[in-house]
Amino acid sequence: MDIASRSNLKRKQKTLTLHEKVRIIEDFEGGGGTYESLARKYGVGSSSVSRFIQHKEELRTKLDSYREHGVENRRTLKEQRLPVMEKSLYLWILQQREANILVAPEALRLKGELLLGELQKRGHYVDQSLTFSDGWMRRFKARYGLRVKRVTGEKASADTAAYLRFKDIFKTKLIEMGLKKSQVYNADESAIFVKLLASRSVVLSNEHQPAGRKLNKMRYTFMPCSNVDGSNKLKLMFIGTAAKPRSFPDKDKLPLSYYSSKKAWMTRDLFKSWFYNEFVPAVREFSNKSNLEPKALLLLDNCTAHYDGGDDLVSDDGLIKVIYLPPNVTSECQPMDQSVINAV
Repeated sequence: MDIASRSNLKRKQKTLTLHEKVRIIEDFEGGGGTYESLARKYGVGSSSVSRFIQHKEELRTKLDSYREHGVENRRTLKEQRLPVMEKSLYLWILQQREANILVAPEALRLKGELLLGELQKRGHYVDQSLTFSDGWMRRFKARYGLRVKRVTGEKASADTAAYLRFKDIFKTKLIEMGLKKSQVYNADESAIFVKLLASRSVVLSNEHQPAGRKLNKMRYTFMPCSNVDGSNKLKLMFIGTAAKPRSFPDKDKLPLSYYSSKKAWMTRDLFKSWFYNEFVPAVREFSNKSNLEPKALLLLDNCTAHYDGGDDLVSDDGLIKVIYLPPNVTSECQPMDQSVINAV
């Protein structure tokens, strides 16, 4: 047989799972054949079969350990670098899930960093460091049979037909007013829920879905506003519940515009105050610095805080106006929601 023929007969390398390795050991102990016959049966070398049998206790112990976490497909006996830290982290996850507390992936990462710091203070892993990267997170979850599941959440479909009609109306308005990109603005408010639980949680291998609980919806409202090319970013509008917050005794010096309402929601009166006292002056100041005619168009959604069916918002000279989006098109054409608010 020539060299080429021999190379074609070479056995393809095959990596067995711990479960398959233990099954070989059980076959051998049950009189299922010699090293060579078992090697042919499972597609590995006889030396591999010999090695599995020599390390049978270690393989069984490791397999039992992984099975406790619902993991069946591990292939190696390789130990993690920081086993005490990872076991402590897994114990913490068990405690949180037994108490039905959601464990967001970011919280898992931060808890790992804290545990490693505590262990190093006690003399463990002093000369070692670990980057809690996405790769580490993926391997840690695989070792302990962890998954990430969404708790709640459903996105409504956009009204695509209304969006397409509005595009033509918006384009006509821009041509009619003779506006440049820097004269077209968008603003939209959103909520910051400062005590709201995460919407995703790390769950154990035997958990189908993380159970939710009553949510604490304590919130504040913020509203960013900018022109299309980003050359004029207005101060962030922030709405709290306190007219004179203790945390900000001199709120006029904050790098934002502070307002207040009973439930920290946007109201028609607050929005009108912002439009006439902040938006219009800011547009005029920017126009003066940029040698532009002081005119602009502000794109808004049609919520009742922006539009209540009464008079439209317009500056005293009629050059700064507002145009409203049709209902249910935010996911298609609300720039501030898709960029700035989404990043927040």
